[in-house]
Amino acid sequence: ARGAVGGEEEHTLTKAELPNVSIELGAEAIKSNEASMRLTDAGEKWYRVGNAGIDYTKPLGTGQAHNNMPPYLAQNIIVRAL
Repeated sequence: ARGAVGGEEEHTLTKAELPNVSIELGAEAIKSNEASMRLTDAGEKWYRVGNAGIDYTKPLGTGQAHNNMPPYLAQNIIVRAL
């Protein structure tokens, strides 16, 4: 329709529009400031986590579709053929 406007320059995804994915989390070692921990070659202190494994986050989004159009303004144009 003439004069219709729509679209948007920027669109921040809502939680529902985020992909439905789980993120894999794993842990092998974490830094520690405790003096009794093992030192690395660089002199950093590390604490080893016993029985560290892999875990997953809960899915965040649902992958809902969303409109992704640039800004526009609809206008009628008359073209005359010669």
